[in-house]
Amino acid sequence: MAYVWVLIAGICWGLIGLFTKAITRFGLMELEILFVKGVVSVIFLTIVLLIRDKKSFD
Repeated sequence: MAYVWVLIAGICWGLIGLFTKAITRFGLMELEILFVKGVVSVIFLTIVLLIRDKKSFD
């Protein structure tokens, strides 16, 4: 299972450039892009934790 997580992490790392290009089209500066990436990461991880381990929010 660890190999799958490493593969998923590599895919996500490779997709960062595509998301950055898409975000820069809206005229955002670098710091704003970092903020957007952080917010998206928090939302994604929150959803994953809600699905896998609801007790972590108690």
